[in-house]
Amino acid sequence: MMEEKKYYIMSGAVLVVLALVAIWCAVGGRNEPTKIRFGEIEKITENWESNMDGIVELPKTFSNRKDQEIMLTHILDEDLPDGYGLMFHTGYCIYRVYLDDELIWSYGVEGKPAFGRMLGNIVAIVELPGGAPAGAKLVISLIPQYNLLLNPLDVTVGSVAQLKAQVLRDGVWRIVACALFGVLAAVAMFFGIVHYEHGLNFNSTAFLYLGLFALSIGVWLFCDSDLSQFITDANCTVALLNFMSLLLAASMYMAFCAQLFTEHKSLFHRLECVGYAMISLLLVFFVTGIADPPQLLIFVHIYLFAVTGVATVYMFIHMAGHRDTAIPGLLPANLVVLFTAIISMICFWLARGSQYPAILCALGFFLFAIMLLRMLLRQEVKILKQGICASVYKEMAYHDGLTGLANRAAFEDDMDAVALQTAYKPEVLLFIFDLNGLKWTNDHIGHHAGDLLLKGAAQCMREVFEPKGKCYRLGGDEYAAILINPALTAGEYCDNLNRVVAKYNGKTPYKVSMAVGYATRLVDYEDDNFKRDFFQEADEAMYRDKERAHEQMRREGKSVR
Repeated sequence: MMEEKKYYIMSGAVLVVLALVAIWCAVGGRNEPTKIRFGEIEKITENWESNMDGIVELPKTFSNRKDQEIMLTHILDEDLPDGYGLMFHTGYCIYRVYLDDELIWSYGVEGKPAFGRMLGNIVAIVELPGGAPAGAKLVISLIPQYNLLLNPLDVTVGSVAQLKAQVLRDGVWRIVACALFGVLAAVAMFFGIVHYEHGLNFNSTAFLYLGLFALSIGVWLFCDSDLSQFITDANCTVALLNFMSLLLAASMYMAFCAQLFTEHKSLFHRLECVGYAMISLLLVFFVTGIADPPQLLIFVHIYLFAVTGVATVYMFIHMAGHRDTAIPGLLPANLVVLFTAIISMICFWLARGSQYPAILCALGFFLFAIMLLRMLLRQEVKILKQGICASVYKEMAYHDGLTGLANRAAFEDDMDAVALQTAYKPEVLLFIFDLNGLKWTNDHIGHHAGDLLLKGAAQCMREVFEPKGKCYRLGGDEYAAILINPALTAGEYCDNLNRVVAKYNGKTPYKVSMAVGYATRLVDYEDDNFKRDFFQEADEAMYRDKERAHEQMRREGKSVR
């Protein structure tokens, strides 16, 4: 348990650090106005001249150009009306845009960031002032910040008036996907909290890790989009959370596996810790300026493949022996996410700038989370059925089937619990009852009449002593009642019982008569003989009352027993 607690603390610490870094970035990072593509757009792909390659056709791919200025020049071949502008991805580059040698827009130029130098990979829109006439010279200058494969210059032109409609059309699938992941996270965490409150720590932890996994994927999907940067203008923060949330999701999945598998837990905990270490290193490198997350993207992808690959291999190896019952449900889910991750990563590296990798990866993660949640809920149903069966068995073990009262086993357990009270010393009132004339009724009228007497006595006792106390049938014709800190005196309870019995007897030919004995004590948990002496005192009082009833019933020609 201490070993598991260490990993819980580690998970919580990483989440707190990420939250603090996100706040820090939002306050002190490079936050510049973000624009997103808009309206009916038309790509400008031809007649561009590069200072490196001469005449080029866009989009143009660059690589290994860190800190080298790339200038692209284009002559507009027709007039553009007012309210039009240009759109392109910034691709973690510093940008300047000139129209007829006049600087009209820049990104990442003015102001030095508080730390790091990561710019956002955003979609920027540059509104052309007063329209732009045919023959105007358009110059786009960019300086890559990393030695990455760069395909930023898919330049389009369109109407600014249709900006928000286009944003919603382009981002609606991400909004829906993020909402679905949010629902999955909420459902999983709800079950985790419910289990925790009921002391089912294993299931609560598995559900909570699944919820954190779904939440991390939702954050990654949102931060990987243009929408998040458009809404927040916090480019640096969004870009940082994009990388961190993906690593965190992989760590949460390893923590989830460690909860489900009965063997080799340490393997998954180590892979979980590798994710935490990578998050910590990326943060340290970013803050110190050694390297920014985009430069380490390949290592993030390698870690993702490593955790899914190791989990898959483990499941295949242990599948035959069925040593882990979670494997049959987890293996298909793991294969789904592994397959979609491989395909999406291939698309990402071969077709940069396309949305297909993100869509495919999001779909894989969503199916993965659904399958994991389904597996846990099936276990939940199984546990619920077992709990219902256990409740039925407990009901049978601790209740008397004829009268519906608690039985002798329940009485013994409750008396033990009373005797062990240590928080305070409550006053306890114990009643012992014996039903008079049961044997005579069974012998002369029949057992059916005797059963009615037993039920009638139980009904009268329940009416007087419950819900403030608890009533028991100890066996045969013996009953008991326990009251903690009673509201009335013993004599008042006896008077109430006599009135209830008299009212009951007025409605039935089978008259209830009970011998009553009681004792009142303050609990003394230091007294080893408390329970025995307490019961004996009440029992002896009952027998004295029974002797009096014995004499009366003998005069009536009936047997007390």
